[in-house]
Amino acid sequence: FVHNSLSVCFFEDVNCCKCEKCKRTIMQLYILGKLDKFDKVFDMELVKNSFDSCFIDSIAMKENVFWRPIYEYLKLNHKYKLKHYIIGFAKSSALKNREKFLKLLNNKFILTRYKKIKEKYNWR
Repeated sequence: FVHNSLSVCFFEDVNCCKCEKCKRTIMQLYILGKLDKFDKVFDMELVKNSFDSCFIDSIAMKENVFWRPIYEYLKLNHKYKLKHYIIGFAKSSALKNREKFLKLLNNKFILTRYKKIKEKYNWR
């Protein structure tokens, strides 16, 4: 029953696969090996497109009580790629000290790259 009716989204009537709550749930189901069973409540094409973003958010938000167990499991089981760490720690820095981080982005090349990454991974 729950495979057909799980609704966790903060913003939509259906699971958007982009908000923090959807991403956390996707990662928890992935860890449990059950994600494929929830194809009726999560658009698997959206999940596939946001999967890297889910890994990145788990690093960036690792101090959050809800993300910490996800981060610990993925780290312990070597599920992260180098790009997840690089972008995740950059996002974490941005979240912790956004103004300081943005001052570092006065270099046009870095600013352009940051904006492209932000857009690609749907950072809000």
